Amino acid sequence: MDTSIILAQFWGWMLIILSGLFLLRNDKLLGEILIAIENRGFMFAAGFFSLILGLVTVLLHNVWVLDWEVVVTLMGWTSLVKGITNIGFPEFTLRTIPSFTNNKTVVQSALVVALLLGAWLVWITYPMY
Repeated sequence: MDTSIILAQFWGWMLIILSGLFLLRNDKLLGEILIAIENRGFMFAAGFFSLILGLVTVLLHNVWVLDWEVVVTLMGWTSLVKGITNIGFPEFTLRTIPSFTNNKTVVQSALVVALLLGAWLVWITYPMY
């Protein structure tokens, strides 16, 4: 299987599962995330997780073309930057997250976009018979 397809399915399913869970249990999960983010150890671990996911994606798939594959590359770079930010500049995340999460409309809209993006990534990678 092509690397682009594997990574697109991985990121697609990740987006579907996580955004779906947050859409179904938004109040409960969002509250837990806000509590966890205040914990420096959690922020550091989440940063390493994002850094590893992003770095692996960028190393295996740094493809800049005008095609669907660039979405996978952008997911990798976004994760890499997020990991670097969480590890090196956690105060930035601590300042920006509460202002984002206080607006339910923005959160719900972002989750719907993430769900649709994930569904599109999964759909585009399965062969049409």
